[in-house]
Amino acid sequence: MRKLTMSMCLLSALLYAGGPKPTKQMSSEAWSDDFSGGKLSDRWMASNGGLGFSPKYVDLSKGMLGLRLTQSKNKDGVFVSLGAEVQTRKVYGFGTYTWEMRSSSTAASPNSTGVGQSGSSSGVFSFVDDSAVEIDFEVEGNRPQVVWAVNWHKPKWSVKGTKVQSDTEFHEYKYVWSKDRIEYLIDGKVVWVVTENVPQKPSFVIMNHWGTSTTKWGGTPTEGTRYMWIRNFSFEPER
Repeated sequence: MRKLTMSMCLLSALLYAGGPKPTKQMSSEAWSDDFSGGKLSDRWMASNGGLGFSPKYVDLSKGMLGLRLTQSKNKDGVFVSLGAEVQTRKVYGFGTYTWEMRSSSTAASPNSTGVGQSGSSSGVFSFVDDSAVEIDFEVEGNRPQVVWAVNWHKPKWSVKGTKVQSDTEFHEYKYVWSKDRIEYLIDGKVVWVVTENVPQKPSFVIMNHWGTSTTKWGGTPTEGTRYMWIRNFSFEPER
């Protein structure tokens, strides 16, 4: 499960759609983004290339951030997935990271009716250096009623599932990352606290929606289009 996510994020970060290249320059300012300006701010970049992500699948026309995913069969009958990923250009360290997100579903607009389908992964997380840091909230398309909180400080990792119906409505996802502790919260309720193997490196903030093809993670493909919606993101550095 984690190896595939790790590899895709690591490689896709090397390919981007215009603007300044990503850098490991650390930023310690507090900021937020509601994605209502019709285009990505300079803080972000859209991943691009042959890793299943296209900047054309990043949608800012609905007053928030949409990440689209399509799955279709090629001429040989093999499913091909094309999704979307956005990441920060700078890295961020200890602090509070908060998103309002609706995970992958068939809803073509943020508040319309739609449900999750097998064949996808929705994620919001911190990541750097081949999972030297990976702090996640992730949702499988075939199990949208479970949100996975993940901590990976390579080579060790741990995970905790929480029952939340993530595909039909928005929820607030937050983690508070400090030197010796990570606290994960959903809708203001603490769902997991990690005090061992806590990552230390400043990391990129990433949001992505990508296609899966195995029952081991995300489920087998479903032909059609799905959407992941993010209403806002904020970062508050540790003081």
